[in-house]
Amino acid sequence: MSKAGQHLPAAEAYIALVDRFPSLEFSDKALYEAAYSYEQANQYEKAAKTYMRMPAQYSKSPLVVRAILRAATVYKLAKDYKTAGQTFLFLTNKFPQDSMAFRAIGFAATTYDS
Repeated sequence: MSKAGQHLPAAEAYIALVDRFPSLEFSDKALYEAAYSYEQANQYEKAAKTYMRMPAQYSKSPLVVRAILRAATVYKLAKDYKTAGQTFLFLTNKFPQDSMAFRAIGFAATTYDS
């Protein structure tokens, strides 16, 4: 759905789908795609907030860690280094057993140095 120049409408369509049908088996994927579409439309604040809905709504989704990492990266792109660092640390605290948790500590450290 998300073609060049159509990222914002795509994001809004995905959000509408998730909000209307939050329990569908692909709702987590739709939410991730909404966030990615916001990111592609340079709507960084909306993208990060949408990515961060993943751990709250779909904590068991295989996309949740990737979504948190993307949120932190988007905060860095927006030059919100403090929130980016906090988001990396959120990942390490919320999912300490995940293979990305240790790396997220390093990402947080380099982000705080920015």
